[in-house]
Formats: sequence, C-alpha cells, structure tokens
Amino acid sequence: MFKLPEKVPSKYLFVLLAAERAKQLQQGAAPRMKTHCTKPTYRAIDEIMQDQLEFIVLDKPDVDPEKMLPVEE
Repeated sequence: MFKLPEKVPSKYLFVLLAAERAKQLQQGAAPRMKTHCTKPTYRAIDEIMQDQLEFIVLDKPDVDPEKMLPVEE
C-alpha cells in the first residue's frame, strides 16, 4: 500500500479525486505530467501522488427540511 499525499486527508477523498480526474482524462483533458501509464485511472493516481492537481473541498450545504420536496409513494 502507498502513503496518501499530505493534502489528501482520507482514502475516500483520494478515490473520489482519482475517479473525477480519470473522467476528465477520458473526455480529452491533457495530462499534467508525463507518466509510463496509459490508462486514465493510473494517470490520475500518478498526478495526485505527485501533487499535480489543485482541489478544494466544499462544505456540505445546509438543508432546510421545510423546503425539501415530499417523497411520493
């Protein structure tokens, strides 16, 4: 197993970042670094491990239960 980068606090967030970046690469985004990997998922992991990506984590929005739509049965 590998050690997570300092700015990625959890394995869950790491997986989400890698998945989102892999989607971007599959849709034609340019890789941010040269790597021996050809698959988008491995490229995304390499970019995260080499601190090539910038990201922000947004706070969960406050949800007012009064304004939620009712669930129809």
